[in-house]
Amino acid sequence: MFHLHHFFPLTDSAPAEALFKQAVQTVEISISSYCNRRCPYCPNAKADRISEKHLMTDGLFHNIMRSLCRIEYAGNVHINRYNEPLADRDYALRRIREIRAFVPRSSIIVFTNGDYLDASYVAELGAAGVSAMLATVHEAPNGTGFTDLLEDQDRRMSRLGLPFVYGMNEAGNVRTANVSTGSAMTFTYMAQDFHRRDADGVLWMEDRGQSLDVHKGMVRSTPCFMPFVQMQIEWDGELLPCCQIQPDVFAPGQYSLGRLTETSNMFLEWTNASYVQWRKDLLSYDIKKSPCATCSYGGLAQDTASMREQVATWRSVLGLDGPAQERACA
Repeated sequence: MFHLHHFFPLTDSAPAEALFKQAVQTVEISISSYCNRRCPYCPNAKADRISEKHLMTDGLFHNIMRSLCRIEYAGNVHINRYNEPLADRDYALRRIREIRAFVPRSSIIVFTNGDYLDASYVAELGAAGVSAMLATVHEAPNGTGFTDLLEDQDRRMSRLGLPFVYGMNEAGNVRTANVSTGSAMTFTYMAQDFHRRDADGVLWMEDRGQSLDVHKGMVRSTPCFMPFVQMQIEWDGELLPCCQIQPDVFAPGQYSLGRLTETSNMFLEWTNASYVQWRKDLLSYDIKKSPCATCSYGGLAQDTASMREQVATWRSVLGLDGPAQERACA
């Protein structure tokens, strides 16, 4: 899964485009800044994303789309990142139709809190080209028990008025409603207990780059591959290492990897020196530094003999096996 170009900044667009097309599985785009909720397990509870509504500009959005079109991108396009993408119905549908027109082979996946959905909106999203939609029933700002979430899910499914089938996971802390949409779009409406722990005592809820007072009960030593396979783009073009980082709750630019504009080359940005450093730092079995030390996102199952061998080989090739690094993600 690794390529030498992952680890050295590129200045030539051709190899950058080739690597991006080969490696990137998900481009996650925040089409606006606005979120109507302040959930207690989200950094938006500590930042103001309600009083103002900033939309991604046409110039920036179309530069991203033209770039993806040029390489015939066929991975996932996530409409997500600390906003409620469906809050502005006409705007959301326009952006989705544009994505489908520019990158027809991509999978468009929308993540939403469901507050703005009705049956007609679901039908329009399917017709616009959404491949899959995941709606999550969220807690109130002062906290809500799982039983309350299930009752809220019942109300929401009744109000939506579409056929669905419930399913509960074996542990009894996630209930999904698989909704019939009348189109090729799949739609899952999920209620989940954010406060559950796994068999090892690791809290399912993330601390979002240690921006929240969440006690995970673990430290991370396994590698993280998110900067190898994703590109995370904020509404204003700021690039972040993964979906766990909400830039508003950190010092300006603290974890920024660059910024896209309406004229910048997104492939060269994805292979810039900042991305390269994060990849090198995360390619190890050392305990990670802030903000990654207590993150379980992306899974912790990379501790296999095969993966350890690959990581050791690449660290040797890259000359990273000297004295311990002073930082893992700074």
